[in-house]
This record gives sequence, structure tokens and C-alpha cells, in this order.
Amino acid sequence: MGLTWHGMAQVGATSVGLLPENCERFANQGTWISIDPCNEEARGTGYRDYDISAYASCGLKGNALEWGWNETHPSSHCRFRHRDVKSLREALRHRTIIFVGDSMVRHLYHALLRQLGMASAGAYNTKVQKRSFITNTVGDTIMEFEWAALATDQVFKMKDITTRFDHASGEKTGTRPDVVILGGGAWDRLDAYATDEDRESHQSTVKELAKEMSFARSNNIPVVWVVPTTINTKALSEEKQANIKEEDMVSMRALYGDLGVTDAATFVLDGPSFTQQRVLESYDGVNYPLSTYDGGAQILVNAMDWILPKLELLESFNAPDPGSLSNPVLGLMMLCFVFMGLACFDGFMGFSYLASFFGKGIMPSDLCDEAFADLHQRNEEIEDEKAGKEGASTIFSAGISTSGTTIASRSVASTTVRTTKSARSGTSGVSATSGRSSVSGRSSVSGRSSVSGRSSASGRSGKSSRSGKSNASSTGSQTSIDDEIEALLGNTSRCLDITEEGQFTA
Repeated sequence: MGLTWHGMAQVGATSVGLLPENCERFANQGTWISIDPCNEEARGTGYRDYDISAYASCGLKGNALEWGWNETHPSSHCRFRHRDVKSLREALRHRTIIFVGDSMVRHLYHALLRQLGMASAGAYNTKVQKRSFITNTVGDTIMEFEWAALATDQVFKMKDITTRFDHASGEKTGTRPDVVILGGGAWDRLDAYATDEDRESHQSTVKELAKEMSFARSNNIPVVWVVPTTINTKALSEEKQANIKEEDMVSMRALYGDLGVTDAATFVLDGPSFTQQRVLESYDGVNYPLSTYDGGAQILVNAMDWILPKLELLESFNAPDPGSLSNPVLGLMMLCFVFMGLACFDGFMGFSYLASFFGKGIMPSDLCDEAFADLHQRNEEIEDEKAGKEGASTIFSAGISTSGTTIASRSVASTTVRTTKSARSGTSGVSATSGRSSVSGRSSVSGRSSVSGRSSASGRSGKSSRSGKSNASSTGSQTSIDDEIEALLGNTSRCLDITEEGQFTA
């Protein structure tokens, strides 16, 4: 199972990313497709956006043509696609692209500018010098075009480009391009190919051009060779028909391939692949409508995925000064809203008061009290609980202060009880009642009082009085003392219980 998943990951379809280098063999394989502008979608778009009710040309024979690539196997990961302005500008950021060649290359230069968003690039203008140096900067992308129609001019331009950067010293003497797009051959066949000497000279120049291209590649400067487009022989003038017929250009394309130009290039943009189907649209036999070169430009920008070297650029970031992004007026306005919300108990800038006109009991102040009622109740319970703890602590302190007296009282009471029992049992046996009279009535619970030393049991002297009057008096006095002792013990016990409870509570 693991090997199966690994194989699927290696050869299966993946997310759309940069095209690999093996896609070079598929880049020029495509065709122009006729688009019917009269279908319902196109008619609806024209009516809604442009107020167009009907189209003049309909059907597959219309003038709307779009370039498309042939289908490739998913395992090749070669999914060519249209590059829009945003993605193309991002891919070509901080790049310098130089075009060198004749009018065919110049058309590609303008087509790439249109792909970058310059819609008017390449527009027909008789006042513009066509055979001159052109430069444009689109965003962070620098694009230059240098006129070099003949092979000798192309060799000179390539030498100039490769020497702009001294690789031995590492010093930059000019703008070092990220890619050079080079093309030619038609003008050589037209003006410098009449005699055998011209042909031999041209062949040696082409060989030197191939060496300069290889030298540029060895210095990490990719070179794209543009094969001359298809020639519409019938549209050529009589002078041009004698030298650059399509049959003549076929042999010229093969010559550049045999002399190593195509092998020295990083990528070969095949002109006939995107012009052969539209050859009848070539109005002068050489140049095509601008939309034709747009197809070639899309082939080129897709190939940039593996052509362009990796750019290691650390962009400097300058943080804005503190307060430079602020707006004092907006800040003051927000503070006013905040204070208004706090003062009016309304976080909706007054709309809660508007709702109170339609219902009762929904004023923001009433809603605030209602919302925090539980919180206020809990605060009151917490305060009551704190007060209870403080009272229990006070009782505990009072219990501690009287603990000595209470313990002494218990000791006295216990002693009294034991004395009473002793008096009852320690008499001479005449009368138990008479022994009770030996306890003094003044023997109460106090810090200083104890059993009176004078009130001893009559049994010690052995002279107990047996009179009835004395017995009755002693019995009444003893009963009163017992009641007092029991009451005292009960009060003392309750006092101790309260003290202990306050101690545990505290």
C-alpha cells in the first residue's frame, strides 16, 4: 500500500505549480480555436456590459480565435495555462528582460507588455521610430528592446550584454539581464545572402552567435531563440518574394538549427507553431495582427517557469514612523463615540434609545441594571458573608478572654459536686441529710470562691445534730445549692459551646 501511494504521488496529478523543465517539448504544441461569440454566455455579456444586442460574425468561422495547448499526460505535470496580469507581474518582479532582434521580436516585446497590463503597447503609430532602442518599466519589471536585424548585429549585442557584468571582479558595469530573447534570420536572407561569399560569411557569423549564446548561458544568463514566423508569400512584395519566400525561410530555419543556435538556446520559441494557422492574416507577408503575438507571448511566459533563474532578493522593509498612519480626526471621533456609549449606557450609538420609543422597560439604563442585577446580588452576599466572619471572630475573641474563668468555674463546680458526694458518704452514718449542711451556701462559682474550709462534714467531729429542725433547714439549703450548681453547669456548658463554635467558624 505504501509503495502504491508513493507511486501515485510521483506520477499522479498534483497541485498547479511552476512548470518543470521537461515541459519544453510540449510548450509549442497547440492550436488556435475559433470561439463563437454568439453563444448565450457571450451574448449576455455583450448585452449587459456593452449594450450590444447582436453580433455581426457568428459560428465557428468567426474572427474570435484563442490559442490553446494540446492535452498532456498528468504524470508530466505540464499544465499550461493563461497567465493573467496579476500573476505575471508577481512572477516577473525585479526582473530585467532584454529583447534583441528584428520586427518579429519587437512584436513579441509589445505583446509581453500587453500581458503585463499595457494595453496600448504596440499600437500602430507612424511617428514612432521602429528600428530603435525601446525601454519600459512595468511595476518592478524592466523590459528593453534593441534593434538587431542581421546576425552580425546580434553577435555584437550579445557581446555587449555578457560584458555588462564582469564575472572575474564581480563588479556590475550595467544592467545584467535575467533573460535575453533573441531572434532573426529573415533580414539575413533578404539582404546578405546573394552570393556564395555572403552565405559563407553568414554561416560563420551564425556559428559565432551560437558561441556567444553558450557563453551567456555559462554565466547564468538564459537565452531564448525565436524561430522566424511563417511567411505569407502571396502578400510579399516582388522584391521580397525573390528572397524570403516561405520555402526560403524553411531552409534558413534549418540552417540555424544545424549550426548550433537552437542547441545553444535555453528555450526555443517556435514561430511557425503559433502563426501557421493564421498565415492568411499576415497583411504584408511578414507581420501579423497583434492578437497572434499574444499567443506567442503566452507560450513564452509559461516557459519562464523553468527559464528564469531563482531570484534571491531580500527586500528592505522600512517601518513607517510612529503616528504616520494615524488620523487625529478619526481618533477623536472614536473617543467621542466611546464616551457617549459609557455615559448613556449604550454601545449602539443611540439606537437603543430609539427602540425604547416603541417598547417599555427597554431603556439602556434599565437594561444595564437588569443585566447586572445578579452581579450586585452576589456582591451583597459576599459582603454579608464577610460581616458574619467578622462577628464570629469577635465571639471567638470574647470566648478566649473568658476561657480562664469558664474553665475555673467548671473546676469549682466539679469540686463542689465531689465534695457534696463526699459529704453525703463521709458522714458518721447517722443521717445523709445532715452531711449536706456541711456545704456552705456561699460556695458559688467565682474566680475566688471555693468550698469553705469551715463548712466541713459533721462526721469529722462525730457530733452530728439529729434535731428535726436542723435536718429540715439543712435539706432546704442543700436543695438550693444543688439547683444553683446545675444551673451554673448548664450556663457554663452553653458558653463553652458558643466559644468553640465561633472558633471553628473563624
